[in-house]
Amino acid sequence: MGRRIRTTLSLDAVMVQELDDISIELKEKKSHLIEQAWQFYLDYLDVKIAEKRLAAVKSGKVHTIPAKKAFKELGLD
Repeated sequence: MGRRIRTTLSLDAVMVQELDDISIELKEKKSHLIEQAWQFYLDYLDVKIAEKRLAAVKSGKVHTIPAKKAFKELGLD
């Protein structure tokens, strides 16, 4: 992970109450729960982006370059 940075955010009151309840139930810090949820969501978005890019390649909208050709063009062969 890296160094921690304190930040402020605004949440709907219902979400805050649910976060409080879950924090108490699981005996976890709210910041830890939010961090875990955020990481899970970012992973989900990574999958969505990968699926979108793959669909573009499959449809022919985007073309790929073979690794050997890319390495050669970069002088890494």
